Amino acid sequence: MPGPPSPHHERAVRAFSAGRFDQAAQSAAVALKLTPTNANQLYVLGASLTHLSNAGDALPKLLEADRRKPATPHILCALANAYRLLDRADESLAASERALAIAPNNEPAASLKATVLRTSGRVDDAMAFIEPLYHATPGSSTLACEYADACLALERFEDGVAALEPIAERVRQSDPAKRTGGGRTVFYRLATLLEKLKRYDDAFAAAREANAGRKAPHTPAENVTRFWTPELLERLPAATKRGVTPVLVVGMPRSGTTLTERIIAAHPDGGGVGESQSLPLVSRDIAELGRLPTTGWMDTKAQQYLAMLARAAPTATHVVDKLPGNYANLGLASRLLPDVRVVHCVRDPRDVCVSCYFQDFSMTLGYTTDLVACAKQYKSQATMMAHWRTLLDIPIFELRYETLVAEPEPTVRALLEFLGMPFHEQCLSFHESAGHVRTASWDQVTRPLYATSSGKWKRYEKHLGPLLEELGLAGEGPHEPAPEDSA
Repeated sequence: MPGPPSPHHERAVRAFSAGRFDQAAQSAAVALKLTPTNANQLYVLGASLTHLSNAGDALPKLLEADRRKPATPHILCALANAYRLLDRADESLAASERALAIAPNNEPAASLKATVLRTSGRVDDAMAFIEPLYHATPGSSTLACEYADACLALERFEDGVAALEPIAERVRQSDPAKRTGGGRTVFYRLATLLEKLKRYDDAFAAAREANAGRKAPHTPAENVTRFWTPELLERLPAATKRGVTPVLVVGMPRSGTTLTERIIAAHPDGGGVGESQSLPLVSRDIAELGRLPTTGWMDTKAQQYLAMLARAAPTATHVVDKLPGNYANLGLASRLLPDVRVVHCVRDPRDVCVSCYFQDFSMTLGYTTDLVACAKQYKSQATMMAHWRTLLDIPIFELRYETLVAEPEPTVRALLEFLGMPFHEQCLSFHESAGHVRTASWDQVTRPLYATSSGKWKRYEKHLGPLLEELGLAGEGPHEPAPEDSA
């Protein structure tokens, strides 16, 4: 008979339940050394790694958990999610369907199946699956949101709003500071649908409800610029390991980072790993050393990072890591990855901040829940990038969103030339590439390039006084209205 759970396992479960996935993964890994066949520990480690955007390492843990404890819906859901993040849609669907066969009313499994169908381009199939479930479970915010997403994809905006408004009214009765993630998601989805209907005041009100009661910390640039000095860079050993060419796509969220990844990944020699947490974790590990690492230590970390890229895109020569916040980790990248290339995505700060405010990033990006905090973060990342340009000798390409959508071919040609990749027509038809989209930008990157999101902020200008003040753009006078044919 197995003994009681180890303290490490209990710590892992507590951390996982609290959303501290890095700590959960560490504790679960220690617990597994003591009992390497424990399905629950395998699940916690695998699910934590998946939340840390390391689905490649998570998958074998979850497969083993499933083998040792089959017919367990939460393990199957975690397995489906890992497959989803690895662009293995068929296997993700199979795992979610196995969970539903065991527990037909399992909402996480139903949500995963609908999401994978929709983001793989099978929108009609997603609607055919989710609509009857939604109607059969009228109080479920999870199913209502999935139904609303399908309505959004099919341009059934009124139907989506009608599904969400009763739930939103119920959530409005709760304390904003105590709202669950699902309750907030209803308002984010509602804001997007109302925007599509050009009900801009109502859309902004819904976004405000979604963000109410949340903390909005931002990262001052000084936290990075004061630490990363020429003296530190000179003392920090450089790794010598080489492999595929890492391409770090950085910038504010909603600045075109996913779009850029899809363009590069559409190239026959390109690939993408999504938003990997690997560089932030190496940065943390260095801080915890309490001393400068050795060249051997740096080589080990570099080899692990390069192997992760190669697993994600085995045939690629250039692999994109598009974690936007890696703009804080370019000093480390310059010493860890000798062949790194950096693409800095830039977009009008007003459009960036408004788009972030309308998007549910949970609390991983707390500054997005407040327009002023978002403006401060925009200025901080711009300061950090200016710092790196003067301090580092790694190549950095500035990709402006507005130029990309207005002049796609010359901009893509310049991008590929910077990366050392020959031009390929597929990069201009990235929206036709196989695979589903994992991030908030799925709607934008499954269509050809379009310019109608530029100037989006003008629709909400009367609500943006504090934002414009923080950006130093208040009082510029009247503006032309934003394009109306796409939100």
